[in-house]
Amino acid sequence: MVNLEIKRPAHIVPSYSLTGDLLAPDTAALIAETGLPSLAKPFDFESLARIVRTVGAGNSAGQAALHLAKWADRVTVLARGGSLADSMSDYLIRQIEATPNVHVCYRLQVADATGTSHLESLILQDTVSGARHGVPADALFVLIGSQPRTQWLGENVARDRYGFILTGLDLPAGTDHHRPHGRPPLPLETSLPGLFAVGDVRMGSVKRVAAAVGEGAATIPAVHRHLQVTATAPAAMVR
Repeated sequence: MVNLEIKRPAHIVPSYSLTGDLLAPDTAALIAETGLPSLAKPFDFESLARIVRTVGAGNSAGQAALHLAKWADRVTVLARGGSLADSMSDYLIRQIEATPNVHVCYRLQVADATGTSHLESLILQDTVSGARHGVPADALFVLIGSQPRTQWLGENVARDRYGFILTGLDLPAGTDHHRPHGRPPLPLETSLPGLFAVGDVRMGSVKRVAAAVGEGAATIPAVHRHLQVTATAPAAMVR
């Protein structure tokens, strides 16, 4: 969040990852270089500018738009696709349609941001025609998802094509031979025996803090079971 106390304040709040395709590459790099914090940081709504744009078409973007609409004069949701139905819950879509100062613009991405000492306008690009046009903006919120960044784990840990870690029953066939006695994977266990994954980094997880905490707690018994089986395996081999 940026608050430049010159003229009117400007606020740009990025998500945890700014490498998604809802921002043009140059714009994503420009914002990422600022090292801005996430939405978790407190926000001063008393000084919030009146024209707000949000980028993204998921539940987080919808929830943010409805929340910001309580203070802003106008909130515009910028979606790259042609519909919210593919990525946003129906109840949020209905609430957005029922909120008079929230509007949705489709097939658009942010190509540039302009201003002198603070954010003043955005350059939006049509994802179909490539045409660009400028719109006023006092604040920009970016909620475009995340990247798991799990490359450092190496090839022994199975992941989907997006990099999210496969666990439990989602693991491909043929990985059980790596486990003691060829046992099936434990809940939340990865393809590497004894390594468990919880939270946002796991494929199919609910992307919420409470869910991650719950998964972490649920993994403890599985860890104990793995350690117990691993400790008894050598003795069984001797007999």
